Amino acid sequence: MAADASATAMAADNFGVVHVAPDDPRVDVYRNLKERDLAGRGDRFILEGENSVHNLVRHGRIPLESVCVSTKRLAAMAPLLEALRDAAVPVYALDAEAYSQIVGF
Repeated sequence: MAADASATAMAADNFGVVHVAPDDPRVDVYRNLKERDLAGRGDRFILEGENSVHNLVRHGRIPLESVCVSTKRLAAMAPLLEALRDAAVPVYALDAEAYSQIVGF
């Protein structure tokens, strides 16, 4: 468990991940997502899944506003976090319980 925590901390430090509280307004757009929100919220749409986000970053056709992730996924997402950092996309991390509370699943 200490190794997982260490890898998570290293991923956050190396890639500029911002750890936020559940009430942080920067994650309001992710709050209480519903299936219909994946298609769009006004002039935004929600993209779900590491591979989908990675493809969007790689092809750069649509600019990303931000990414919200559970801290338990940070270490495994190192290559994506590096690409997001290079693309100047803010990454907001919440602990697993807060993440589930925010996104609603």
